[in-house]
Amino acid sequence: MPGPSRPSIHRRRPVALAAVLVLAAIVIAALGAATPVAAASYPIRIEAGPQTGYHFSSSGAVTGTRTQIFRAPMNTTASDRRSIGTRGQHILVAGGPLAGWWLRESGVAFVRGYVGTTDLLPAAAIALAQGRYEVYRFDAAGSWTDASLYRIPSATTVHVDQRSRINGRAYLRLSDGPMAGWWLPGTTTAISRIGCTAGGADHGTTGRLVTSVPSATGKVALTLDMGGRLDPAVSIVRFLIIERHCTTFFVTGDASQTTVGHEVLALIAAHPELFELGNHTVHHCNLRDGGGGSSVCPATRPSDAFATQELEGAETIVQGIAGVTTKPYFRPPYGAVDGHLVSVAAAAGYPWTVMWSIDTIDWRPLSDGGPTAADSIAKVRDNVTPGGIVLMHLGGYTTRDALPGMVAALRAKGYAPTSVTGLGG
Repeated sequence: MPGPSRPSIHRRRPVALAAVLVLAAIVIAALGAATPVAAASYPIRIEAGPQTGYHFSSSGAVTGTRTQIFRAPMNTTASDRRSIGTRGQHILVAGGPLAGWWLRESGVAFVRGYVGTTDLLPAAAIALAQGRYEVYRFDAAGSWTDASLYRIPSATTVHVDQRSRINGRAYLRLSDGPMAGWWLPGTTTAISRIGCTAGGADHGTTGRLVTSVPSATGKVALTLDMGGRLDPAVSIVRFLIIERHCTTFFVTGDASQTTVGHEVLALIAAHPELFELGNHTVHHCNLRDGGGGSSVCPATRPSDAFATQELEGAETIVQGIAGVTTKPYFRPPYGAVDGHLVSVAAAAGYPWTVMWSIDTIDWRPLSDGGPTAADSIAKVRDNVTPGGIVLMHLGGYTTRDALPGMVAALRAKGYAPTSVTGLGG
């Protein structure tokens, strides 16, 4: 119980006490190091890779930093969320190795679900330039339920009636036109268009072995093979859709015919503005040395007729399921290739035999020395070159966890993820 003298002090000096309280409020508003007395609680996600936390002075100046490498994503809580001067929105981490540190809110450190939702009354007019946009629908928890291409043939004005951050990304809700009710990525001053390309490449008929396209300055192709393990495949494709990343998928006929394969191909076919397919054969046989992933694979080097049948068979299967061609790109299983196989593929309609400049080796489990998500992020970040091609797998053990941090790291180095077609060449 407080002593009898404290109430009398409060009565004798109300002005002084009020001044102290006002000063304390100002300090907290300017972002002191202390956590607010009545802190909120936000569910947050911290993605894999390096994360830098900050301490700030009462004026918002940085007084300390700490970088922590997260080997895998972490779900925890934050006790505060606020804008810090010109440094942008930050969240104060309440659990884990960065507890007590502020993280800048982004696609790799964010409040899960909706936050900062504001009604715009009256609806705000937004000028949209000609171009291609991706729009989304979300459920009450902030998980997206649908995505669609929103093509603007000429500059126009639309109206938005709400803004929000959903899983770390800024969105505006369209209130009129054919996409009313859908969420458009961006803010009232910066709308995000699709900035990459996929599909429609014409590389002639001459066979070419491609590991990178060095002339594609500031671009890197993210490619994913589909064959064998498929556990995180759908989640990976959904992430690429929400991030609007053009991607090339090299699929086998066998994997395409599975339940998950059908679901993956349906998502790919629904978004030709983002995705394209390449041929990874029917059975994933080694077409140079023999052997491979199926009993139908010859023990020694297959004949040209067998190799051609593997390519044509995969194309038939994929076309039948998704209505999308795998031409003009071929990726040889196991990366087993030589000049003769390049020529055989070209004769079958695949002039580009696509290899890679960075192999994440994500098909290998952690128990067998495979990479953590942080390992893959660092490998791609440290080895990327103009026009590089990154090899990953839809069945990669840590690929889904690595992608957000990997994309953020690439963007920080000035690289825009795209498809193989997007590299040109």
